[in-house]
Amino acid sequence: GGTFHLVNAGFATRFDWAREILTRVRPDRPLRAIDSTAFSRPSTPPRWGVLDTSRAASLGIRLRPWQEALAETLAEAGAAAEAGPEAGAEAGPGAGAGAGAEAGPGAGARTP
Repeated sequence: GGTFHLVNAGFATRFDWAREILTRVRPDRPLRAIDSTAFSRPSTPPRWGVLDTSRAASLGIRLRPWQEALAETLAEAGAAAEAGPEAGAEAGPGAGAGAGAEAGPGAGARTP
């Protein structure tokens, strides 16, 4: 029992995450890696922050790869954007039961 903080299968650096998004939505957009020291932020994230999901896996809880979840979320966001504002209050990223619910490293706990 207890509380589980689940993530999708696999892992990604911040660069991997950005590259996957841009490959899907802006393939013409250039992307280059930068050193973390070139990016000012108020906190220092861990150099290796992959979450361990082995306890959940031992109970049969396994989530799909993060790339699949991201692809679905981006598709839902694109469909919502195409539907326009007349589609209602749930027509944006992060709205509804599934949009944005599990779209990245360290995010979400929706079953496959």
